[in-house]
Amino acid sequence: MAAGTFDNPAGVAFCLCAALPFYAVVWREWKGVWRLALMVGMTTVVAAILCSQSRTGWICLAMYAVWILPVRWCGNRTGKAVVVAVLAAGLAWAVSAVKSDSTSGRRFILERSWELLKAQPWTGYGPGGFLREYMPAQAHFFREYPDSEYAWLASEVYHPLNEFLLVGVEYGVGGMALVLAVFVGLLVALMRKRSLFAKASATSLCALAIFAMFSYPFKYPLSWVVIGVCGLEACGSFIGRLKADAWRLRLVVLVSLVASFVGLAVVGHAYSHEYRWSRAAWRASHGHSRAMMPEYALLYNYYSRNASFLYNYTAEQFYAGRFEAALATAGECARLWPSYNLSLLAGDICRAAGKTNEAVEYYEQAHWMCPVRFAPLEGLYYSYRDEGEHGKADSVAEVIARKRVKVDGPDVRRIKEEVRTDAEAFRKRNTP
Repeated sequence: MAAGTFDNPAGVAFCLCAALPFYAVVWREWKGVWRLALMVGMTTVVAAILCSQSRTGWICLAMYAVWILPVRWCGNRTGKAVVVAVLAAGLAWAVSAVKSDSTSGRRFILERSWELLKAQPWTGYGPGGFLREYMPAQAHFFREYPDSEYAWLASEVYHPLNEFLLVGVEYGVGGMALVLAVFVGLLVALMRKRSLFAKASATSLCALAIFAMFSYPFKYPLSWVVIGVCGLEACGSFIGRLKADAWRLRLVVLVSLVASFVGLAVVGHAYSHEYRWSRAAWRASHGHSRAMMPEYALLYNYYSRNASFLYNYTAEQFYAGRFEAALATAGECARLWPSYNLSLLAGDICRAAGKTNEAVEYYEQAHWMCPVRFAPLEGLYYSYRDEGEHGKADSVAEVIARKRVKVDGPDVRRIKEEVRTDAEAFRKRNTP
């Protein structure tokens, strides 16, 4: 399903699920035809969540339904039990039958992430630790278990698909417990309030918690809006007392204004660099990589700890023919984000620079990170062929010819055809 401006249907489903409880607040205020319009809007939102194929969104809808039942069917225990049973059966089927490959892939990612947490439970790996540690751990697993059923599902992983586990991997058990305590504390404070808005806020917070266990909602601004609204609602009595104290209120307003101006200045400074980077990347992508090297060198002073920039800089240095500089930048990027794409790029750079042995190491690392991909095998084939190791090259060519295709496309067909043609031509030249 297309996700619009979101990178995943779960993002669409989360935003809809988070907003749905507040329809109840508006329902109480609106009358007549406006309620009819609101009902149409609610029906549309529910239909969109169902059509998003987000299983987490379906779980949230089931949770809402179970919470509404006691209100609507106070004395009908049999009806409530039947509906709850149907919902439970439907959810069980959705989790097991719909997107079964996705479910298995998520299980694999959670297992590797849990292993990282168990290896360093108290301190974690620090900010960005998941990106630094996960893909090498995935490659290590497939080196040990090359015939694993998960090899067919493995891909580049940027997130453990569990926000609490991500915090645990990067900040240890203490960090994870702190985040959970914040969620529970906000929820308890909201549930103690009698206002309908507080109940809706608590429901939306529960939806956020559910999505946080199966996806990455914290990357969407709406999740922080939900947390902010819940925090303000939970601290309503404190804010009321603050309004009664004029001196303290003026102090809070002054501090907020100063913080806003500082934040605006920081955002403006960051935006200026983002704009320069986007312009340099655009020109480089249109064949001006060499001309953009001075601009990239200036941007490096600001983005030296940004893995995405370092990867982009590495690629443009490679296209500009600066192989040694590209390898140095790739090394810096690998300390922050040793990804599949970086390993593949580093292999290409080494092969272009004539460092075939190093290229083989990078291609093998990329292959074990994502065994289903064809590009690392192509790099291995040409590296072995260039090095004169024709037996190994033939073995890789045979693997490529017999390898099952997960997602067919022009690149896969090109690799299969080019390697087959090149291998056959070499055999003919060397057959007496």
